[in-house]
Amino acid sequence: MTGITMLQRIGTGIFLSIIETVVAALVEMKRLRTAKDYGLVDMPDVTIPMSVWRLIPQYTVDGVSHVFTMVGLQEFFYDQVPTELSRSCSLLKYLWCGELSEQFSDLCHR
Repeated sequence: MTGITMLQRIGTGIFLSIIETVVAALVEMKRLRTAKDYGLVDMPDVTIPMSVWRLIPQYTVDGVSHVFTMVGLQEFFYDQVPTELSRSCSLLKYLWCGELSEQFSDLCHR
């Protein structure tokens, strides 16, 4: 078999998600700096004068990391998990990933 293994795919996806988090932190630092420069800190209804294009890199890396991780996990479930559990595990993976991110988002917004 040529190419990267399923574990390498999953690891690449997780590594890229770390990079995405760093990029998101840098963008947020720039956003806060811009808000301070314009005196817009603690004004939640005001739009910060910052280009939306600054978000493109983090969302691009996020998409690529999800592709690597999900393809690796899908391959793992089809290859390593018994047939009886394969469909259930795949369903749980998608539900867990979606639900976990939603719960984390809700927690951050409180």
